Amino acid sequence: MKISRGAFVYIEGKGDTFAQCATCTKWERQRKLCVDPLDMMVLGSWSCCLYSPGSFAGGERRKTMTPEEAGLYKGAVRCENCRFGGERCYLYMKLNDEFPDDFDLKEEIDPYGCCNAFTPKE
Repeated sequence: MKISRGAFVYIEGKGDTFAQCATCTKWERQRKLCVDPLDMMVLGSWSCCLYSPGSFAGGERRKTMTPEEAGLYKGAVRCENCRFGGERCYLYMKLNDEFPDDFDLKEEIDPYGCCNAFTPKE
């Protein structure tokens, strides 16, 4: 079975605040607090690998991992800000080309989408 882009936790985008802490179910707006898993103050413009789209619905504070473990990044991780971004993901294209027996990645991406292979533009 070939590897799909699900291995990269790719999520289609929904606007220019998509994948930012401010639009995550774990972010408490009033206190600028990531309730779970970080239990720490974060800016709404930051991102991590545990993004869950939606609004904060309340809940207890729990620190279950470190910022490094969560992949906290102080910026926007959307495809439009990634060095591999464009109308197609150049990383996905390269993997499909170099390893056709292993990868079958859909190369078309949304500029507001994101995945855990994000690499900032230089």
